[in-house]
Order: sequence, then C-alpha cells, then structure tokens
Amino acid sequence: MENREAYIKYLTQYLDEKRFRHSLGVEQTARELAERFGEDAGQAALAGLLHDCAKSRKYTPEQMRAFAARSRFQLSQEDIRLSPHLLHAPAGETVARETLGIADDAVLGAICWHTVPSDHMSKLEKIVSLADMIEPNREFPGVKAIRQAAQRDLDEAFLLSMKRTILHLLEHNMVVHPYTLTAYNQGAVNAPRVPQPAAKRRKIAGNPRHKAHQKKER
Repeated sequence: MENREAYIKYLTQYLDEKRFRHSLGVEQTARELAERFGEDAGQAALAGLLHDCAKSRKYTPEQMRAFAARSRFQLSQEDIRLSPHLLHAPAGETVARETLGIADDAVLGAICWHTVPSDHMSKLEKIVSLADMIEPNREFPGVKAIRQAAQRDLDEAFLLSMKRTILHLLEHNMVVHPYTLTAYNQGAVNAPRVPQPAAKRRKIAGNPRHKAHQKKER
C-alpha cells in the first residue's frame, strides 16, 4: 500500500489507541475478506485502515458536520440530531479525500457507507462494513455467528451484521436509519427462510393475535 506510513502517522495523531488498534484490525480483516470473495485486496485494506479517520476528538462537531456535508451521503439535520454517531462515516469520506489525498472513488464509497448501508452496496463496501463488525478486537453477542458466515458467504454475513446492528439499536431505544432498514429488507428478500422450531411454531399458532390475523386473511 502506497503512503501507508503517512496514513499511520495521521491515525496515531488523531485517533485514540483503542480506535487505532481497531483500524488495524479492520484493515487486515477487510484484506482477508477481499481475497476470499474475489475483490481487490489493496482497496479493501486501504478503506479498512481509514474507515474511522474522522472519528477523532480533535474535530469539533461543527467541523464534522461540514465534512459530512461535502460527502455523497447527505445526512439531514434530523439524522444528525437523533444519531450524531453517524457523522463520522460520511465525514471520513471527506477527510480521506481532502486531507489524506485518497482519489479512488471505490475506496471513498466504502468509507462513506461503512456505518449506514446504501441501497446499492458494492461488494467492496459490504466487505469493509462487515470487517468493521468482525475484526478480531470486536466482542459482542452474535459476532461468532457472523464470523462463521463470513467464511462461506459475503451476503449472508452482511445480512447478519445488519440484523445485529438493528437489534442493538432497538435494545437501546435508538433510531434505526431508514437506509439501514431498506438495505436489510433488500437482503432479507433474497435470503433463505430460517425454519422455526416446532415448539415455537405451536406457541405462535396459539397466540390470539396470530389467530385473529389468520381470520382476517381469510
């Protein structure tokens, strides 16, 4: 990777130690996923390394909003008010382009969409977003299943990662961005149905709401 030394210097100056280690983990995981699924490993590694380049306390909220306003992902004022944590991804696209000199549009897109997916995610964008979820330093309920899926099928693993994100947001009464729901629904339409255990099917069938819904359908 050209200029990696300069990128590392920037990251060590702007990110805290934990975020820097995470970025290195995403770089390596994105490279491995790209090699597994036939994508450009250099682009994946670069996007993985720089995906959180704007997630720095050195940038003020005003700077972050200005960076994000110059990206391809236009967050509304309501988005920013309800979910300020989303700013760093589109802001990162601008920082990567304007401060670090990244001109590769595919890499910039992967940085921009690594938190909230677009409705037309490229394979590279899915890889970087997934790598952000499953790099070795990540530990959360369900990460093992996502890592296992990532060994065999990119779309399956990406769908699981979106599902985990949505569940996390719901558990904490946080807003789910509409783009995330759209991307999840698009992935779920093409995914095989997960069979329910017989005991759970019986429980659902006995639910008065389920019976009322069946009568309504008839």
